[in-house]
Amino acid sequence: MRVLRIIGLSIAFGLVDALSEDFIGKINATGLTTFASLFPAIRRTKTGISLISRLAVGTNFSLFIPSDDAFKELPLETMDTELVAKLISYHIIEGNFYCNITKHILAKAKSEVTVARTLLNDRDCVQLGKNQSQVLIWRENREVVELLNQPNPTTVLDSHLIQGYAIFTINHVLTIPPKLSLVLNAPETSKLKKDMDNSSFNTSLPDGKPKRFLEYFDNYFPHGFTLLAPNNAAFDKFGQQFSELVKTPENVSLLFFNHVIDRKSLYSTTFAPSVSMSRQFTRFISNSSGTFVVSGGVTAKILLTDRLAKNGVVHVIDTVLSDTLVFAEEAAGEGGFLPDDPDDPWWGF
Repeated sequence: MRVLRIIGLSIAFGLVDALSEDFIGKINATGLTTFASLFPAIRRTKTGISLISRLAVGTNFSLFIPSDDAFKELPLETMDTELVAKLISYHIIEGNFYCNITKHILAKAKSEVTVARTLLNDRDCVQLGKNQSQVLIWRENREVVELLNQPNPTTVLDSHLIQGYAIFTINHVLTIPPKLSLVLNAPETSKLKKDMDNSSFNTSLPDGKPKRFLEYFDNYFPHGFTLLAPNNAAFDKFGQQFSELVKTPENVSLLFFNHVIDRKSLYSTTFAPSVSMSRQFTRFISNSSGTFVVSGGVTAKILLTDRLAKNGVVHVIDTVLSDTLVFAEEAAGEGGFLPDDPDDPWWGF
């Protein structure tokens, strides 16, 4: 459906019932005319109805609104309105992050990030544990607030408080987190991606059918995971050990799943003791040298954090978590993986 041809660039031809004419008008008055004009169209969609009804309940929300120039990045003339509604829902987060003192967005310093839940929870776009919605992450860098995990440097241009809602203008349209294979396209994780996509290494989880590890994570199987991804240098250090390990398929499964915390998306703000899919105890420690993950007898430094995927989160580490001995004897089947979670309707081995 052609969004802008239906509604035009003006909001005068149809206003959203759930939100006041004054509110939409004030958004329009700030120069964000394209965003304002989208509301009458998306209210006709399933996603839009849910989205707008939530906004109408109260003002504890923040809207990251692309500028009119930013919206030119999208073919709005031809985009389906349902898709537009889903995209808009990723620009709206739970919580009002407008600071009345600074008249700007609340943000932490460069070494820390703010993680907030968006209103995007459509199953076609996000598959996190317990049906949670996707997150958006930002930080302050030299007095500029930047939104992370975006293909283009995306920053907050200005801030407004309109009828209690926090409105933040941004210079690019946000990109919804993709599947894991696209996240691992980064140069520093190319070797991990190659190995996970190797047809010689596979898993039969959860349906008994063999599949490449990357295929497993890209598909609808895992709902929420944390991947501790060794960078290329880590695999270079591991070297001959990996060559010996791959001679036994079960060991490959143990090694790969030793880097995965299942059903939990642990962002850098929520690191907590956990158990990997290979039953290895995993904990996180921070000191003046940085943040580290300890897996059995191996410690790795976390180099890059919070790379968002459709169904989980990735943190890049500098060492392969190769300690599989402490649990190998008790592992059953394919790596002795964690049993079913009866509270998770999306999971079953």
